[in-house]
Amino acid sequence: MPARRAGLVLSFALSAGLAGAGQTPAPQTPAPIFRVETSLVPLDIRVLDRNGKPVAGLKASDFTILENGVPQSVSHFSPVTLEADLPPADASPLRRSVPNETVPLAPQTQRVFLIVFGRGRLQHPSMGVDAALTFVSQRLLPRDQIAIMAFNRATDFTTDRASLTQLVERFRERHESIDARLVEYFSGWSAMYKGMTLPADIQREIDQVFDGALASRELPPGRTPDGTQISADSQRIANSLQRAEILKDRAEALASMGVAGNPFDAVELSLAGMAGMSLPEFVATNRQSLQDLDALYAGIQYLRYIEGEKHLVFVTPQGLNLPRLESDLSVAAAANHARVAIDIIQTGGHRPTLVPAFKVTAGQPTFIPSLTQGEPLFQRFAIRSIHMISELTGGQSSVYAAASQAFDRIERASSTWYLLGYYPTNRVLDGKYRKVTVKVNRPGVTVLYRHGYFAEPARAPIDRRRAMTYSRIASAASYPPEIKDVRFSMKTSVVKGTNKVPDFVVDLTIDASTVGFVAEGGRQLASLDVAVFCQDDNGEPTGDRWETMDLKLLPETHARMLKDGVTYTGRVTVARPVKFVKVVVYDFGADRVGTMMRQVR
Repeated sequence: MPARRAGLVLSFALSAGLAGAGQTPAPQTPAPIFRVETSLVPLDIRVLDRNGKPVAGLKASDFTILENGVPQSVSHFSPVTLEADLPPADASPLRRSVPNETVPLAPQTQRVFLIVFGRGRLQHPSMGVDAALTFVSQRLLPRDQIAIMAFNRATDFTTDRASLTQLVERFRERHESIDARLVEYFSGWSAMYKGMTLPADIQREIDQVFDGALASRELPPGRTPDGTQISADSQRIANSLQRAEILKDRAEALASMGVAGNPFDAVELSLAGMAGMSLPEFVATNRQSLQDLDALYAGIQYLRYIEGEKHLVFVTPQGLNLPRLESDLSVAAAANHARVAIDIIQTGGHRPTLVPAFKVTAGQPTFIPSLTQGEPLFQRFAIRSIHMISELTGGQSSVYAAASQAFDRIERASSTWYLLGYYPTNRVLDGKYRKVTVKVNRPGVTVLYRHGYFAEPARAPIDRRRAMTYSRIASAASYPPEIKDVRFSMKTSVVKGTNKVPDFVVDLTIDASTVGFVAEGGRQLASLDVAVFCQDDNGEPTGDRWETMDLKLLPETHARMLKDGVTYTGRVTVARPVKFVKVVVYDFGADRVGTMMRQVR
């Protein structure tokens, strides 16, 4: 029953309106709208020599830009070099902003790094966590903003190096034991049918890693565009591996009885074994890859409305084992749309392939597992994904090498780049993805840039904020566990309304200390979105309310609310009596969510 209710909350959340409080627009299929506007396409281009050092001194005439194979004229050109002697940025956490896309391009003055620690053991043999620790504590410029994301939590973006260092040290000490528990929980055939929710005791261990001076939040899994197809492919592969195990057992049994096995079975078994993975290994690896994929999408969204030269550094033992090439392309497209470069550092070693074979002795077949020194098929696919995603997004990849070298290359390459902009010759903004190719007339150089974008019309800042808010609230509404990064208490009641069914009332007291207030003009400012979703006893939607609270508090009011809380009352007109209610509170500026689901008596 809980899983069914959660799914219904998601479908209901996706139909909820953002236009105003309590409004739910009727579902419609809008006709395609084709806009003809002028929209400047920005490109952050890094040009490296054979030693990985930035190439300086290039001019606009040295670059050639193609969009879907058609040459484009460079309309904006700025060489950018970040200086170490710039004053440090404000030590307060970096907040999300929604820039107006119609203003002229301006070079960024700071880098923004989100280090995403993937599932698995990340230390050996490439010393991935040690390298990240050195990067955070020693390699960054004073103005660089950095955040750490691991499992399902992420810190603020901050310049507080000491607190970040302490967090990474705690992660280094505890991540292997946490991951071992996750492997055990998500292993076996039954793991194919488990959701992505982590057990409460493991979640507590993860939360303890992030306890400290830095604020952090739980990020619900990112929304994977091709998640349904990935699940179907994973199930198909699991079925094939299960059949291979049955064939293996049958071949061994027949051989023990002196009976020759079916040669077609032997061929099928050998082909399945070339993947280098048993069924239990596949199930565990598949679950790990899906969790890492969710983390990548969540990280891209987390970076989307942050200003700066943005890098998502994904540290992973093996990479992503995704069944289809299209999944890699989808990740790259999402990152390119958010103007995020993905740098991937693989920390695991090389693993030999276990290939099943049959040896005939005295006319009798015998099953023999044989080792080869080549990469297993699944590992080849993972390495291919690493190279492809990083290349398409303008990042760098590191495979079978020391992680410290990879972090050094990332820091060096991101210190100098070129900001180019062009107005597409195809001015029809139809929302389609367009491929971008950049060439530089210098021999032997490596050119890093995002390889595409979605041709969408520029939107007003309020629309972009609504899109971000909608995505966060919809994800939180469909995420079964409660999120407590914005804490609040809830009381419910009913009052007589205009319908035969009484209106449903929600009274919240929000812990103001968990809200990201910002001082401005002598007041404390914050903006909270509150969404209330109601369901009847069958788990069907029966009413909703969605409101924005813009808080502009005088110092004395802010002090009182820190003590007593921020109060909110929402009255929902419902079609049927309410049995279940879920409330989502979202703080846009701090990108922090709180949720609570209750059964109404």
